[in-house]
Amino acid sequence: MHDDTLERTSSGHGALAQQPMAGLAELDAGSWLGAEFAGEPIPTLANVAAYCRANQLLLNIELKPGPGQEAMTGRLVARAAARIWTGSEVPALLSSFSRVALLAAATAAPDLPRAWLTEAVPDDWASVLEQLGAVALHVDGQLLTRPQAAAIKAAGYGLLCYTVNDLASAQRLYQWGVDCLCTDRLDWPLAIRR
Repeated sequence: MHDDTLERTSSGHGALAQQPMAGLAELDAGSWLGAEFAGEPIPTLANVAAYCRANQLLLNIELKPGPGQEAMTGRLVARAAARIWTGSEVPALLSSFSRVALLAAATAAPDLPRAWLTEAVPDDWASVLEQLGAVALHVDGQLLTRPQAAAIKAAGYGLLCYTVNDLASAQRLYQWGVDCLCTDRLDWPLAIRR
């Protein structure tokens, strides 16, 4: 789930973290998008992982802990992802704005790659990535500068920008060496999305 609460993208109400899994499985998570999606359940990590593995897609799992649940979320999701991707040639990537969640994930599943999410690139980005044992930095594409992109890539880190929904920005960021974009524009030609 993207949100902390259920109202926007499901038929449920209240805080996501307070709901049992059995109750979540009964919710309609498709109607908000359109009538043709009515009755779609909330996907589980296992569902998404099975689809991605069957279709040779890479998966970035964002750790989105509730308040006070940073370490627990990092540990539990990392352990689940490690089990699901056992024996996989390319494991899932764990990313988060929460350094606590990423550190807990590193302890629970040290072989899974991690990425730190931040809005703007802070001055201490290199030391934070080193502390987290991260392989990549994920930043707001509108706030990244060309010199920052060059420095991050020169240091050997992967670079992802979110949420890039205009073609000119996408092309500019790729020219700067950005490895990957998060976008809502799945209608773009495949050459651009790469």
